[in-house]
Order: sequence, then structure tokens, then C-alpha cells
Amino acid sequence: MSATRRLWNIDTLLRPLSLSLLVAALGALALILPQGQYLEEEAGLALLFKQRGARPAPAEVVVVPIEHKAATALGMANDPARWPRRLHARLIDQLHAAGAATVSFDIHFKEARDPADDAALSAAMRRAGNVVLFAYLEREAVRLRDDDPPIAGLERVIPPAPLFAEAAARVAPFALPKVPARVNRFWTLQHSAGGMPTLPLATLEQYSLPALRAALARAGNAEGAAFITLLDAASTTALDRLRTTPDLLDRLGETLTAADAPRPLAALRDAYRNDPQPFINFYGPPRSIDTLRYDEIINGDPAALAARVAGKAVFVGFAEQRQPLQRDGFYTVFSQEDGLDLSGVEIAATAFANLLHREALHPPATLAMLLLVIVYGGLVTFVCRRLPAPAAIAAGLALAGAYYTVAAQLFGVYNVWLPLVIPLFIQTPLALFLGLFGHYWLSHHQRRQLRETFGQFVPKHVVDRLLAHRDGVHAPSEHTFGICLATDAACYTGLAETLQPAALSVLMNDYYQILFKPVRERQGIISDVVGDAMLAIWPSPRPDASLCAQALAAALDIQAAVSEFCRQADRPPLPTRIGLHCGDMVLGQVGALDHFEYRAVGDIVNTANRIQSLNKTLGTSLLVSAETLAGVEGFITRPLGAFLLAGKQQSVVIHELIGRAGEVSPAQHAFIAQFAAALHHFEQGQWAEAQAVFIALHRDFPDDGPSRYFAARCEQYLASPPADWHGVLTVDHK
Repeated sequence: MSATRRLWNIDTLLRPLSLSLLVAALGALALILPQGQYLEEEAGLALLFKQRGARPAPAEVVVVPIEHKAATALGMANDPARWPRRLHARLIDQLHAAGAATVSFDIHFKEARDPADDAALSAAMRRAGNVVLFAYLEREAVRLRDDDPPIAGLERVIPPAPLFAEAAARVAPFALPKVPARVNRFWTLQHSAGGMPTLPLATLEQYSLPALRAALARAGNAEGAAFITLLDAASTTALDRLRTTPDLLDRLGETLTAADAPRPLAALRDAYRNDPQPFINFYGPPRSIDTLRYDEIINGDPAALAARVAGKAVFVGFAEQRQPLQRDGFYTVFSQEDGLDLSGVEIAATAFANLLHREALHPPATLAMLLLVIVYGGLVTFVCRRLPAPAAIAAGLALAGAYYTVAAQLFGVYNVWLPLVIPLFIQTPLALFLGLFGHYWLSHHQRRQLRETFGQFVPKHVVDRLLAHRDGVHAPSEHTFGICLATDAACYTGLAETLQPAALSVLMNDYYQILFKPVRERQGIISDVVGDAMLAIWPSPRPDASLCAQALAAALDIQAAVSEFCRQADRPPLPTRIGLHCGDMVLGQVGALDHFEYRAVGDIVNTANRIQSLNKTLGTSLLVSAETLAGVEGFITRPLGAFLLAGKQQSVVIHELIGRAGEVSPAQHAFIAQFAAALHHFEQGQWAEAQAVFIALHRDFPDDGPSRYFAARCEQYLASPPADWHGVLTVDHK
């Protein structure tokens, strides 16, 4: 293998690798940044939940909603704050009798009310011994200095009224963000409130007490026995110690840390050691968790109630089935289209079930997730860059589909949350774009030399079209609309006779340079150059006034550049005549055998040349047809009338292009108006009136060719009026 071949192979290998590293690095950076994590949490996680759909909730948790239906059935007002607390006492007694493991209230019993009712509720809590009450969190504002504005400070726990707080087994807060923030995670420990366990964790601790006591008794060691004594004396103190001493579970006994440890103990151990802000693994929309009506517990069959709640954690709180009645809703991935959100008590129950079954989700921004994003981004980019374009698109989409399928399967079966937005909606499109762009760039690199070489002779877009056609020489012609600009140097013949060929060549190259530059700058194409004449074109699929304006501007720029060129001391005069016309034309190869040229073909080419030649007759330098001016603004012209040019059957209305609007003086505007008035008389056959004005204009402006021309025509027509006058002047010579 030659050295060149080896270098080429190394180059083709390095380019895909470099692009792969780029996409991999960008994906990793996006996953690290807060914005990327936000996208994954708000869009990626929602997409995974939508793909998975609802799933059965664990059987160990039951929700008792306080709602309109229960109020109606119990004969109460639809205002739970007005319900007598003895009703909650009856609920607790019924649940305790039915064997409920815990009863957690997502209701803040902040103040004492009716003494008898309050006493009944407190007594029911003491009898049950397993009630967990909600504590409200209030953010306190603090001041650094007395004259400073208040700023957010620590959160203060507002417990239930002392009567209830003392009767409850546990008191715990449970704070969640409100709309528009979506609830995606919860806290096991409320660090802003001194590290208190939240309602889900406090419920799990209370739920785990029987299993904890049994395991400690089986352990049979002194420390375990001492811990049982502490549990019996002050369970809250014992659990606080267990939570704040990570290795205490290991020391208390093997049964507490074994792989086959009872589920509550294993869940408690993981809850203490894992992320204190886990992501919620929702089970579905409202009422996905087993729901038991409040009135059915109060008035229902005790045996049936025991079958529903025995050994389970029961959560009681506000939860309506219709959005207008909802007072405690939170925006989640399963919020309904009608606006019904998950209630706070349902989220608390979901969080508890997540902890108990150790199925809460965890943030994806870990080292493993970073590695996954890097590998996927590098792989999809490498494949898209190495394969041909159609295969690259298919392979890129296939890889994205495979990744999505695996991510959805892992999420649905194993609760594993892989990043989704960054790989599928950032890295994959970027890899496809860079891969396809790489193919384009390689093709562009291979054709660059051809374009640079042949672009000196024909427009570069023509080179591309010829290269794209299998038989470039016979590539089909383009039928298009276009503007033609024809030029001719007035004194070229005399210069050709007097200058040496080498000097003439240098002069004409400099001359064409100043002609070509305005055309190129105005998006025109140099179609033809013969001797001292140039033909430039502006092709377009359809008539385009803006393109006509570009051609007119180029003509004015050429006129100014030629004037500057002719004023130079070492330059002989080359005054240039310019003519513009527009219409349909054909662009393509013209020739036969072994000689072809790219040219514009059509009547507008001949007409543009005839208009350019008309400058000699009228004594002007820049003429344009009325068709070219249609719809164009920003230019000042002088109408010169209709002309039947040599060899033509249709007349053309001609204007002299004076300049851009704003650059023409008031005197010029007055002159144009006088000329237009005289031309109107001329076209109406009023020769005497027209002649008087044209002669006066020629006297005031002796260098104005059109005034001299029309004055002469008026004199001719006064002497010998035309037989059939329609306002059209005939020009016989080319």
C-alpha cells in the first residue's frame, strides 16, 4: 500500500473519531449541566412514564380520601375543616380494630376546637398507638441587619395542637412544590427543618416497628436487647438514633442486614442510606393506589374492612375525583387532561410504597449515566459518519430506536431511569447532521478543484450541474426567467488598430475586471465575452422585481466604474454603452462535436443587445426596457418612448436609467418632467409643440442626446408626417 493511500485511510478514520468524541463530549456536558438535567427530568422522565403507563400499586398501602362523596354519604358539609373530630376518632378506632399497621393523616390538626371532640380524637390515637400526624412547614424570613429587607430563612415546623402531638406515635412534615413546578421527587429527611423524617419515612419507621422488634429479639445480643428496651420506652428516640447512626443496624444483628431480611427492615436500611431526595416512581393517575371510601370505613362491615386494611399502611387526606372540587392537587406526570392532579395524600402514599418496595427512581447524572451517554454519542456518530448517507440515516434511526426500546424496558421492568432527551433528541440529530455534513464535505472537497478550474470559464453552479449529470455535456438546458445586461465599448475598434496586442490584452483584462465586479457583487452571472462586449444574466425561476433591482444597480455601478476607469491618466477612453431587458430564456450548452459553450439563448438576449445599440442613436449610455422596471422601486428613469428595434416585430418601451432615488437633483427631476411632457406631445403627433420643448431643452442641455434626437425627428415629421402614426419609432440599424 502506498504512503498516500495509508495517509488517506488514516485521515478517513480520524475524522469520524474526532466527530464521535465531539458528540460524546457534548452529551456528557449536557448531562452535567443543570439545564440538561432539567430536560431529562421534565421531558425524558415524563416520556418514560407515558410509555410505561399505569402499573399496579403495592398492596401494602391504602388511601382514604376525604371528599365530596364521603361528605354527602355522612351528611356532612363539603368542608372537611368543619367535620367533627370525633368522626376521625371513629375512623381511627375502626382502622385499628381492622388491623391497620399505621394510620397517617395528611391533615394539619393545628388548633384545638371542641374539647369533647378533641379528647375523643386524642384518645383514639392513644388506643391505636400507630397514628402519624402531618406537621406544617412555614418558612421564616430573617434579616442580616435590622435595616435589611427580609430574606428566606429556615423552615419552622408547626406541629399539631399539643393534645394531638402527644397522642400521636409520630409527627412529620411533608412539603411538595406547587404549580407550575412538576412534582418529581420527595424528601425522606427535611434538612431545612433540622433533618426531621418526612411523612413517608416516618410512616415507614412506624410500619417497621413490629419487624424490628422481632428481629432484635431473634438476634439475642445485649445491644439488641437494650434497643428493644429503648423502643418500648420511647420509640421516637430509638428510631432517631437508628436513623442518625448508619452502622447501628449492622451491629444490632445479622437478621437486620441479611439479604433475606424482612421487607420493612430492608426498606428502612436503604431509606437511611440512599439519596434523601429520591424521585417518585408514580403508579398512575389519581386513584391508582387502592382507595377506600371514608364513609365505608365508618359504616361498613368490620370483616370486609379487615380484609382491606389488615397489616397495611393507611393514608388519610383530601383527595377529590373532580378538578373543580380539588383543593390539594399537585402537578405530576400523571396529571389529567381535565386538570385533575394527584392529591398530596396520594403522593405521600406513593412515596411510602416506593420506600417500602425500594423502587424509587434515582437521578441519572451518575458516572454510569455519563459513560452511557459518551458511548452512545460516540457510536451513533461514528456509524453515521462512516456509512453512506442513506444507510447512515437508517442506522442512526435504528440505533435511536434500539436505545429507546432498551430504556423503556429497563424503566418499566426494573425502574431504571436512563437519560432519554440528550441521547435521542440532542446527540442523535447532531450525529446525523454531522455525518451527512461530513459526506457532503468530502464530496465538496473532491469537486473543489474541478469547480475552481472550470469556474474560470463557466459559472460555478453550471459546473456543479454538469458534474451531477451523467453525461455533463448533454445535461438538459434550463428554461427560466432572466435579466440580460449587454455592454459594448464605444472606442474599441480604434484602440485595436492603434495598440499592440499585448497592451490591448492588458487593457481589456483591466476593463473587464471593473465590469465583472459589480455583476458578481449583485449575484449576476457573466454569460458571454466577445471582444469588447459582455453579456451578464440574472436567472430566476419566476419574475422577480428584487432581481431586476440587482441588475439595475449593477448597471449603475458599471457606469460609475467605467467613468472612473476612463479618468485615469494612463487609460485610453473606453465609454461603455449598456442595455437591459428581461423575459424568458434558456440556459445551457450550445455547440456540437467537441466544442461547447454555456450561453443564454432567447429573444431577450437579442433585444438587450439591440437596446444597448440604441444608445448610439439616442446619444445615451444606459438604456433599460420598461419590462425590467416593472415593480422595481428606488430608481429614477427618463421615459424615451416606444421603439421598434431592428429585426423585431414587437415594440419595446425604453427608459434611460438616470440613478438611484435620493441621488438625483431637483434640477434633474425638473428636466425629466419637461422631457416627459414634450415626449407626450410627440407621441400624440403634436410635432410643433414637442419640437419647441425639445429645442429649448437641447439649448439648455447641449450634451443631451435624446433632446437632439427628438427635435430632429419633430422637424422630419413636420416636413413629412408619417402615414400611420402610433407613437412608435422605428430603428432600422443594429
